[in-house]
Amino acid sequence: MAIKGSGHITGVEELIEVVRSEQGKEIIHIDRIIEQMQYLDIEDEREVQTLVELLQQEDDGYLRSVAAMALGEIENNETIEPLIQAFTTDEDSLVRSMAALGLGNLKVERAIELLIQSLTTDPEQTVRSDIAWALGEIGDTRAVEPLIASLKNDEERRVRCSVARALGEIRDKRAVSPLIRALRDDHRYVRMVAAKALGKIGNKKAVIPLIQALKGASLVHKNAIIALGRIGDDRALPPLVGMLREPWGEYEEVRKYAARALGEMRNTRAVPSLVLALADEDIEVSRCAAEALGEIMDKRAVVPLIYFLEMSSDEIFRLNAISALGLINDKKAVEPLIKILLIDKSSMVRIEATTALMLLMDERAIEPLIQTLRFDPDSEVRKETMFPLCFIMNKAAVEPLSDILVTEIDSEVRNAAIHHLSVLKDERAVPALIRSFVSDKDSEVRENAARAIKNIGEVNALGALFQEMEISEE
Repeated sequence: MAIKGSGHITGVEELIEVVRSEQGKEIIHIDRIIEQMQYLDIEDEREVQTLVELLQQEDDGYLRSVAAMALGEIENNETIEPLIQAFTTDEDSLVRSMAALGLGNLKVERAIELLIQSLTTDPEQTVRSDIAWALGEIGDTRAVEPLIASLKNDEERRVRCSVARALGEIRDKRAVSPLIRALRDDHRYVRMVAAKALGKIGNKKAVIPLIQALKGASLVHKNAIIALGRIGDDRALPPLVGMLREPWGEYEEVRKYAARALGEMRNTRAVPSLVLALADEDIEVSRCAAEALGEIMDKRAVVPLIYFLEMSSDEIFRLNAISALGLINDKKAVEPLIKILLIDKSSMVRIEATTALMLLMDERAIEPLIQTLRFDPDSEVRKETMFPLCFIMNKAAVEPLSDILVTEIDSEVRNAAIHHLSVLKDERAVPALIRSFVSDKDSEVRENAARAIKNIGEVNALGALFQEMEISEE
Protein backbone atom coordinates (compact mmCIF):
# COMPACT_ATOMS: atom_id res chain seq x y z
CA MET A 1 0.00 0.00 0.00
CA ALA A 2 1.45 3.35 -1.01
CA ILE A 3 0.98 6.71 0.59
CA LYS A 4 -2.45 7.98 -0.32
CA GLY A 5 -3.12 10.61 -2.94
CA SER A 6 -2.80 13.41 -0.39
CA GLY A 7 0.80 12.36 0.21
CA HIS A 8 0.03 11.69 3.89
CA ILE A 9 0.15 8.48 5.93
CA THR A 10 -3.25 8.15 7.61
CA GLY A 11 -3.38 4.63 9.06
CA VAL A 12 -1.20 2.34 11.17
CA GLU A 13 -0.98 -0.48 8.63
CA GLU A 14 -0.03 2.02 5.94
CA LEU A 15 2.63 3.50 8.22
CA ILE A 16 4.14 0.10 8.95
CA GLU A 17 4.12 -0.98 5.31
CA VAL A 18 5.80 2.20 4.11
CA VAL A 19 8.50 2.03 6.79
CA ARG A 20 9.15 -1.68 6.16
CA SER A 21 9.72 -1.19 2.47
CA GLU A 22 13.23 -0.45 1.29
CA GLN A 23 11.88 2.38 -0.80
CA GLY A 24 10.16 3.82 2.25
CA LYS A 25 13.38 3.77 4.23
CA GLU A 26 15.11 5.72 1.50
CA ILE A 27 12.35 8.31 1.23
CA ILE A 28 10.86 8.63 4.71
CA HIS A 29 13.51 9.40 7.31
CA ILE A 30 12.70 10.05 10.94
CA ASP A 31 12.01 13.77 10.49
CA ARG A 32 9.60 12.96 7.65
CA ILE A 33 7.82 10.43 9.87
CA ILE A 34 7.50 13.07 12.60
CA GLU A 35 5.91 15.40 10.07
CA GLN A 36 3.45 12.68 9.07
CA MET A 37 2.28 11.99 12.63
CA GLN A 38 -0.20 14.86 12.57
CA TYR A 39 -2.11 13.07 9.80
CA LEU A 40 -2.15 9.67 11.49
CA ASP A 41 -5.74 8.76 12.30
CA ILE A 42 -5.95 6.08 14.99
CA GLU A 43 -9.53 4.87 14.71
CA ASP A 44 -9.77 2.06 17.27
CA GLU A 45 -8.01 0.16 20.05
CA ARG A 46 -6.82 -2.51 17.62
CA GLU A 47 -4.59 -0.01 15.86
CA VAL A 48 -3.15 1.11 19.20
CA GLN A 49 -2.48 -2.53 20.08
CA THR A 50 -0.79 -3.04 16.72
CA LEU A 51 1.63 -0.23 17.55
CA VAL A 52 2.24 -1.59 21.07
CA GLU A 53 3.07 -5.02 19.67
CA LEU A 54 5.38 -3.44 17.10
CA LEU A 55 7.18 -1.53 19.84
CA GLN A 56 7.54 -4.59 22.08
CA GLN A 57 8.16 -7.41 19.61
CA GLU A 58 9.73 -6.01 16.43
CA ASP A 59 13.43 -6.81 15.89
CA ASP A 60 14.10 -3.76 13.71
CA GLY A 61 14.99 -0.77 15.90
CA TYR A 62 13.90 1.75 13.31
CA LEU A 63 10.40 0.25 13.24
CA ARG A 64 10.26 0.22 17.04
CA SER A 65 11.23 3.89 17.10
CA VAL A 66 8.44 4.73 14.63
CA ALA A 67 5.98 2.82 16.82
CA ALA A 68 7.14 4.77 19.88
CA MET A 69 6.79 7.99 17.98
CA ALA A 70 3.24 7.16 16.90
CA LEU A 71 2.21 6.04 20.40
CA GLY A 72 3.54 9.33 21.75
CA GLU A 73 0.96 11.15 19.65
CA ILE A 74 -2.04 9.17 20.95
CA GLU A 75 -3.82 10.35 24.12
CA ASN A 76 -4.72 6.89 25.35
CA ASN A 77 -3.89 5.28 28.70
CA GLU A 78 -2.87 2.11 26.89
CA THR A 79 0.13 3.84 25.34
CA ILE A 80 1.87 5.06 28.51
CA GLU A 81 3.19 1.80 30.01
CA PRO A 82 4.64 0.55 26.69
CA LEU A 83 6.41 3.90 26.26
CA ILE A 84 7.82 3.79 29.79
CA GLN A 85 8.98 0.21 29.25
CA ALA A 86 10.63 1.09 25.94
CA PHE A 87 12.31 4.12 27.48
CA THR A 88 13.79 2.13 30.38
CA THR A 89 14.71 -1.15 28.65
CA ASP A 90 15.22 -0.73 24.90
CA GLU A 91 18.86 -1.00 23.80
CA ASP A 92 18.33 1.16 20.72
CA SER A 93 19.00 4.83 21.50
CA LEU A 94 16.59 6.03 18.81
CA VAL A 95 13.77 4.05 20.44
CA ARG A 96 14.61 5.53 23.86
CA SER A 97 14.64 9.01 22.33
CA MET A 98 11.26 8.56 20.66
CA ALA A 99 9.80 7.10 23.87
CA ALA A 100 11.09 10.07 25.89
CA LEU A 101 9.64 12.51 23.38
CA GLY A 102 6.32 10.67 23.52
CA LEU A 103 6.22 10.79 27.32
CA GLY A 104 6.92 14.49 27.17
CA ASN A 105 4.34 15.15 24.50
CA LEU A 106 1.72 13.29 26.56
CA LYS A 107 2.91 15.09 29.73
CA VAL A 108 3.20 11.86 31.72
CA GLU A 109 4.01 13.07 35.23
CA ARG A 110 4.61 9.57 36.61
CA ALA A 111 7.55 9.25 34.24
CA ILE A 112 9.34 12.22 35.85
CA GLU A 113 11.62 10.21 38.17
CA LEU A 114 12.63 7.81 35.40
CA LEU A 115 13.41 10.68 33.05
CA ILE A 116 15.41 12.52 35.71
CA GLN A 117 17.44 9.42 36.49
CA SER A 118 18.33 8.88 32.82
CA LEU A 119 19.11 12.56 32.24
CA THR A 120 22.59 11.98 33.61
CA THR A 121 23.05 8.23 33.11
CA ASP A 122 22.04 7.57 29.49
CA PRO A 123 25.24 7.23 27.44
CA GLU A 124 23.77 8.83 24.29
CA GLN A 125 23.67 12.63 24.03
CA THR A 126 20.64 12.51 21.72
CA VAL A 127 18.65 10.62 24.33
CA ARG A 128 19.72 12.99 27.13
CA SER A 129 18.74 15.95 24.95
CA ASP A 130 15.30 14.47 24.26
CA ILE A 131 14.84 13.66 27.96
CA ALA A 132 15.47 17.33 28.77
CA TRP A 133 12.92 18.36 26.15
CA ALA A 134 10.37 15.97 27.69
CA LEU A 135 10.98 17.34 31.19
CA GLY A 136 10.37 20.85 29.88
CA GLU A 137 7.11 19.78 28.26
CA ILE A 138 5.85 18.05 31.40
CA GLY A 139 6.75 21.16 33.39
CA ASP A 140 7.13 19.52 36.81
CA THR A 141 9.33 21.55 39.18
CA ARG A 142 10.92 18.35 40.51
CA ALA A 143 13.04 18.43 37.37
CA VAL A 144 14.52 21.88 38.02
CA GLU A 145 17.52 20.92 40.17
CA PRO A 146 18.52 17.93 38.00
CA LEU A 147 18.26 20.12 34.90
CA ILE A 148 20.41 22.79 36.54
CA ALA A 149 23.04 20.14 37.30
CA SER A 150 23.00 18.99 33.67
CA LEU A 151 23.30 22.54 32.42
CA LYS A 152 26.47 22.86 34.46
CA ASN A 153 27.99 19.43 33.99
CA ASP A 154 26.96 17.85 30.69
CA GLU A 155 29.81 18.08 28.20
CA GLU A 156 27.60 18.01 25.11
CA ARG A 157 26.34 21.40 23.92
CA ARG A 158 23.26 19.77 22.36
CA VAL A 159 22.19 18.53 25.77
CA ARG A 160 22.93 21.88 27.44
CA CYS A 161 20.81 23.65 24.79
CA SER A 162 17.89 21.31 25.45
CA VAL A 163 18.30 21.70 29.20
CA ALA A 164 18.30 25.50 28.97
CA ARG A 165 15.14 25.36 26.87
CA ALA A 166 13.46 23.07 29.41
CA LEU A 167 14.29 25.43 32.28
CA GLY A 168 12.70 28.25 30.30
CA GLU A 169 9.54 26.18 29.82
CA ILE A 170 9.27 25.32 33.53
CA ARG A 171 9.88 29.00 34.49
CA ASP A 172 11.17 28.40 38.01
CA LYS A 173 13.17 31.24 39.58
CA ARG A 174 15.81 28.76 40.80
CA ALA A 175 16.97 28.51 37.18
CA VAL A 176 17.73 32.22 36.80
CA SER A 177 21.31 32.23 38.18
CA PRO A 178 22.35 29.04 36.34
CA LEU A 179 20.94 30.42 33.09
CA ILE A 180 22.79 33.70 33.65
CA ARG A 181 25.99 31.68 33.99
CA ALA A 182 25.04 29.88 30.77
CA LEU A 183 25.16 33.25 28.98
CA ARG A 184 28.95 32.77 29.21
CA ASP A 185 28.89 29.18 27.92
CA ASP A 186 31.65 28.26 25.50
CA HIS A 187 29.11 27.51 22.79
CA ARG A 188 27.04 30.29 21.24
CA TYR A 189 23.95 28.12 20.73
CA VAL A 190 23.78 27.43 24.46
CA ARG A 191 24.07 31.18 25.09
CA MET A 192 21.25 31.83 22.61
CA VAL A 193 18.89 29.35 24.26
CA ALA A 194 19.81 30.57 27.76
CA ALA A 195 18.90 34.14 26.76
CA LYS A 196 15.55 32.99 25.41
CA ALA A 197 14.86 30.99 28.57
CA LEU A 198 15.61 34.01 30.77
CA GLY A 199 13.10 36.02 28.77
CA LYS A 200 10.43 33.38 29.39
CA ILE A 201 11.10 33.34 33.13
CA GLY A 202 11.00 37.15 33.18
CA ASN A 203 13.09 37.75 36.32
CA LYS A 204 14.65 41.23 36.51
CA LYS A 205 17.82 39.75 37.96
CA ALA A 206 18.68 38.79 34.37
CA VAL A 207 18.50 42.33 32.95
CA ILE A 208 22.14 43.42 33.41
CA PRO A 209 23.59 40.06 32.26
CA LEU A 210 21.35 40.18 29.19
CA ILE A 211 22.49 43.73 28.44
CA GLN A 212 26.08 42.54 28.74
CA ALA A 213 25.27 39.67 26.37
CA LEU A 214 24.45 42.28 23.72
CA LYS A 215 28.17 42.98 23.48
CA GLY A 216 29.03 39.40 22.56
CA ALA A 217 28.46 37.27 19.47
CA SER A 218 25.82 38.72 17.17
CA LEU A 219 23.89 35.45 16.97
CA VAL A 220 23.02 35.79 20.67
CA HIS A 221 21.66 39.33 20.24
CA LYS A 222 18.25 38.37 18.90
CA ASN A 223 17.25 36.25 21.90
CA ALA A 224 18.80 38.68 24.38
CA ILE A 225 16.87 41.57 22.83
CA ILE A 226 13.60 39.62 22.85
CA ALA A 227 14.21 38.64 26.47
CA LEU A 228 14.82 42.24 27.51
CA GLY A 229 11.62 43.32 25.79
CA ARG A 230 9.64 40.67 27.64
CA ILE A 231 11.12 41.52 31.03
CA GLY A 232 10.33 45.20 30.40
CA ASP A 233 12.87 46.78 32.73
CA ASP A 234 13.69 50.44 31.97
CA ARG A 235 17.43 49.75 32.33
CA ALA A 236 17.26 48.03 28.95
CA LEU A 237 15.96 51.14 27.18
CA PRO A 238 19.31 52.89 26.38
CA PRO A 239 21.05 49.80 24.93
CA LEU A 240 17.99 48.84 22.90
CA VAL A 241 17.65 52.36 21.50
CA GLY A 242 21.35 52.24 20.67
CA MET A 243 20.92 48.95 18.82
CA LEU A 244 17.98 50.38 16.87
CA ARG A 245 20.07 53.33 15.68
CA GLU A 246 23.36 51.59 14.85
CA PRO A 247 24.04 49.75 11.56
CA TRP A 248 24.78 46.05 12.05
CA GLY A 249 25.95 44.96 8.63
CA GLU A 250 25.07 41.33 7.97
CA TYR A 251 23.17 41.21 11.28
CA GLU A 252 20.89 44.09 10.34
CA GLU A 253 17.85 42.17 11.60
CA VAL A 254 19.04 42.94 15.14
CA ARG A 255 17.57 46.43 14.70
CA LYS A 256 14.19 44.97 13.80
CA TYR A 257 14.12 42.99 17.05
CA ALA A 258 15.21 46.07 18.98
CA ALA A 259 12.22 47.98 17.63
CA ARG A 260 9.86 45.17 18.61
CA ALA A 261 11.36 44.96 22.09
CA LEU A 262 10.93 48.71 22.60
CA GLY A 263 7.28 48.36 21.66
CA GLU A 264 6.81 45.47 24.08
CA MET A 265 8.36 47.57 26.88
CA ARG A 266 5.78 50.35 26.22
CA ASN A 267 8.12 53.05 27.50
CA THR A 268 7.23 56.45 26.02
CA ARG A 269 10.90 57.50 26.09
CA ALA A 270 11.42 55.22 23.10
CA VAL A 271 8.95 57.16 20.93
CA PRO A 272 11.42 59.68 19.36
CA SER A 273 13.79 56.91 18.29
CA LEU A 274 10.95 54.80 16.89
CA VAL A 275 9.57 57.79 14.99
CA LEU A 276 12.98 58.27 13.38
CA ALA A 277 12.99 54.58 12.49
CA LEU A 278 9.81 55.04 10.43
CA ALA A 279 12.08 56.53 7.76
CA ASP A 280 14.69 53.78 8.02
CA GLU A 281 16.22 52.48 4.80
CA ASP A 282 15.47 48.94 5.95
CA ILE A 283 11.74 48.50 5.42
CA GLU A 284 11.55 45.72 8.02
CA VAL A 285 12.85 48.12 10.66
CA SER A 286 10.24 50.69 9.58
CA ARG A 287 7.48 48.10 9.77
CA CYS A 288 8.50 47.07 13.29
CA ALA A 289 8.81 50.70 14.38
CA ALA A 290 5.23 51.40 13.26
CA GLU A 291 4.00 48.32 15.10
CA ALA A 292 5.91 49.32 18.24
CA LEU A 293 4.45 52.82 18.22
CA GLY A 294 0.99 51.26 18.19
CA GLU A 295 1.86 49.24 21.29
CA ILE A 296 3.17 52.31 23.14
CA MET A 297 0.10 54.37 22.14
CA ASP A 298 1.73 57.80 22.48
CA LYS A 299 -0.07 60.60 20.58
CA ARG A 300 3.26 62.16 19.51
CA ALA A 301 3.50 59.35 16.97
CA VAL A 302 0.23 60.19 15.18
CA VAL A 303 1.43 62.86 12.74
CA PRO A 304 4.60 60.96 11.71
CA LEU A 305 2.58 57.77 11.24
CA ILE A 306 0.07 59.59 9.03
CA TYR A 307 2.86 61.14 6.96
CA PHE A 308 4.68 57.86 6.31
CA LEU A 309 1.40 56.01 5.79
CA GLU A 310 0.56 58.33 2.91
CA MET A 311 4.08 58.17 1.50
CA SER A 312 4.77 54.44 1.74
CA SER A 313 4.28 51.96 -1.10
CA ASP A 314 4.90 48.99 1.22
CA GLU A 315 1.70 47.15 2.06
CA ILE A 316 2.88 45.68 5.39
CA PHE A 317 4.12 49.07 6.59
CA ARG A 318 0.77 50.62 5.76
CA LEU A 319 -1.04 47.83 7.61
CA ASN A 320 1.13 48.35 10.69
CA ALA A 321 0.77 52.14 10.56
CA ILE A 322 -3.02 51.94 10.25
CA SER A 323 -3.21 49.47 13.13
CA ALA A 324 -1.06 51.79 15.24
CA LEU A 325 -3.28 54.77 14.48
CA GLY A 326 -6.33 52.81 15.54
CA LEU A 327 -4.69 51.80 18.82
CA ILE A 328 -3.43 55.31 19.62
CA ASN A 329 -6.99 56.54 19.07
CA ASP A 330 -6.37 60.17 18.14
CA LYS A 331 -9.06 61.94 16.09
CA LYS A 332 -6.42 63.50 13.84
CA ALA A 333 -6.20 60.11 12.15
CA VAL A 334 -9.85 59.96 11.06
CA GLU A 335 -9.65 61.87 7.75
CA PRO A 336 -6.38 60.24 6.62
CA LEU A 337 -7.83 56.80 7.39
CA ILE A 338 -11.00 57.60 5.45
CA LYS A 339 -8.83 58.58 2.50
CA ILE A 340 -6.95 55.27 2.72
CA LEU A 341 -10.24 53.39 2.97
CA LEU A 342 -11.53 54.93 -0.24
CA ILE A 343 -8.44 54.96 -2.47
CA ASP A 344 -5.84 52.41 -1.34
CA LYS A 345 -5.26 49.68 -3.92
CA SER A 346 -4.73 46.94 -1.32
CA SER A 347 -7.83 45.14 -0.07
CA MET A 348 -6.01 44.15 3.13
CA VAL A 349 -5.11 47.77 3.80
CA ARG A 350 -8.69 48.90 3.24
CA ILE A 351 -9.95 46.23 5.65
CA GLU A 352 -7.42 47.36 8.26
CA ALA A 353 -8.66 50.92 7.78
CA THR A 354 -12.23 49.85 8.62
CA THR A 355 -10.98 48.35 11.90
CA ALA A 356 -8.98 51.45 12.81
CA LEU A 357 -11.97 53.70 12.08
CA MET A 358 -14.11 51.48 14.28
CA LEU A 359 -11.68 51.99 17.18
CA LEU A 360 -11.75 55.74 16.64
CA MET A 361 -15.58 55.75 16.91
CA ASP A 362 -16.02 58.95 14.90
CA GLU A 363 -19.27 59.71 13.05
CA ARG A 364 -17.30 61.11 10.11
CA ALA A 365 -16.46 57.52 9.22
CA ILE A 366 -20.09 56.40 8.81
CA GLU A 367 -20.77 57.63 5.28
CA PRO A 368 -17.39 56.41 3.88
CA LEU A 369 -18.00 53.02 5.49
CA ILE A 370 -21.46 52.82 3.91
CA GLN A 371 -19.94 53.80 0.58
CA THR A 372 -17.34 51.04 1.00
CA LEU A 373 -20.07 48.55 1.92
CA ARG A 374 -21.93 49.36 -1.29
CA PHE A 375 -19.24 49.94 -3.86
CA ASP A 376 -15.87 48.45 -2.86
CA PRO A 377 -14.75 46.13 -5.69
CA ASP A 378 -13.62 43.40 -3.26
CA SER A 379 -16.37 41.33 -1.65
CA GLU A 380 -14.15 40.56 1.36
CA VAL A 381 -13.78 44.29 2.05
CA ARG A 382 -17.54 44.73 1.77
CA LYS A 383 -18.10 41.93 4.27
CA GLU A 384 -15.46 43.17 6.71
CA THR A 385 -16.98 46.66 6.66
CA MET A 386 -20.17 45.45 8.31
CA PHE A 387 -18.90 44.90 11.84
CA PRO A 388 -17.21 48.33 12.14
CA LEU A 389 -20.36 49.92 10.74
CA CYS A 390 -22.53 48.14 13.33
CA PHE A 391 -20.05 49.02 16.07
CA ILE A 392 -20.24 52.74 15.29
CA MET A 393 -23.92 53.00 14.27
CA ASN A 394 -25.40 50.27 16.46
CA LYS A 395 -29.06 49.68 15.43
CA ALA A 396 -28.92 52.53 12.94
CA ALA A 397 -26.87 50.16 10.75
CA VAL A 398 -30.10 48.28 9.97
CA GLU A 399 -30.89 50.51 7.00
CA PRO A 400 -27.62 50.17 5.04
CA LEU A 401 -27.45 46.46 5.82
CA SER A 402 -31.04 45.96 4.65
CA ASP A 403 -30.25 47.80 1.42
CA ILE A 404 -27.39 45.37 0.77
CA LEU A 405 -29.85 42.48 0.66
CA VAL A 406 -31.32 44.07 -2.46
CA THR A 407 -28.29 45.54 -4.21
CA GLU A 408 -25.50 43.04 -3.46
CA ILE A 409 -24.71 40.43 -6.14
CA ASP A 410 -22.45 38.24 -3.98
CA SER A 411 -24.46 35.75 -1.89
CA GLU A 412 -21.73 35.52 0.77
CA VAL A 413 -21.97 39.26 1.35
CA ARG A 414 -25.77 39.01 1.59
CA ASN A 415 -25.36 36.19 4.11
CA ALA A 416 -22.98 38.35 6.13
CA ALA A 417 -25.52 41.18 6.14
CA ILE A 418 -28.22 38.79 7.36
CA HIS A 419 -25.93 37.62 10.16
CA HIS A 420 -25.36 41.18 11.38
CA LEU A 421 -29.05 42.02 11.13
CA SER A 422 -29.78 38.95 13.23
CA VAL A 423 -27.27 40.07 15.86
CA LEU A 424 -28.72 43.60 15.96
CA LYS A 425 -32.19 42.13 16.69
CA ASP A 426 -34.07 45.15 15.39
CA GLU A 427 -37.60 44.55 14.06
CA ARG A 428 -37.02 47.18 11.36
CA ALA A 429 -34.90 44.56 9.57
CA VAL A 430 -37.80 42.11 9.25
CA PRO A 431 -39.31 43.41 5.96
CA ALA A 432 -35.95 43.17 4.21
CA LEU A 433 -35.35 39.71 5.66
CA ILE A 434 -38.80 38.55 4.56
CA ARG A 435 -38.05 39.82 1.08
CA SER A 436 -34.82 37.81 1.06
CA PHE A 437 -36.61 34.74 2.36
CA VAL A 438 -39.22 34.96 -0.39
CA SER A 439 -37.23 36.04 -3.41
CA ASP A 440 -33.48 35.50 -3.01
CA LYS A 441 -32.13 33.06 -5.60
CA ASP A 442 -29.67 31.50 -3.16
CA SER A 443 -31.14 28.78 -0.90
CA GLU A 444 -28.62 29.40 1.88
CA VAL A 445 -29.53 33.08 1.94
CA ARG A 446 -33.21 32.16 2.20
CA GLU A 447 -32.55 29.75 5.06
CA ASN A 448 -30.44 32.28 6.94
CA ALA A 449 -33.08 34.97 6.44
CA ALA A 450 -35.68 32.69 8.05
CA ARG A 451 -33.38 32.00 11.01
CA ALA A 452 -32.70 35.71 11.41
CA ILE A 453 -36.44 36.53 11.45
CA LYS A 454 -36.93 33.89 14.14
CA ASN A 455 -33.96 35.18 16.13
CA ILE A 456 -35.29 38.74 16.03
CA GLY A 457 -38.46 37.36 17.55
CA GLU A 458 -40.87 37.88 14.69
CA VAL A 459 -41.99 34.26 14.61
CA ASN A 460 -45.59 35.32 13.99
CA ALA A 461 -44.55 37.21 10.87
CA LEU A 462 -42.78 34.13 9.60
CA GLY A 463 -45.78 31.90 10.38
CA ALA A 464 -48.16 34.28 8.65
CA LEU A 465 -45.87 34.32 5.65
CA PHE A 466 -45.83 30.53 5.47
CA GLN A 467 -49.63 30.48 5.69
CA GLU A 468 -49.95 33.10 2.96
CA MET A 469 -47.61 31.12 0.71
CA GLU A 470 -49.66 27.94 1.25
CA ILE A 471 -52.92 29.77 0.36
CA SER A 472 -51.39 31.25 -2.78
CA GLU A 473 -50.19 27.82 -3.89
CA GLU A 474 -53.75 26.47 -3.55
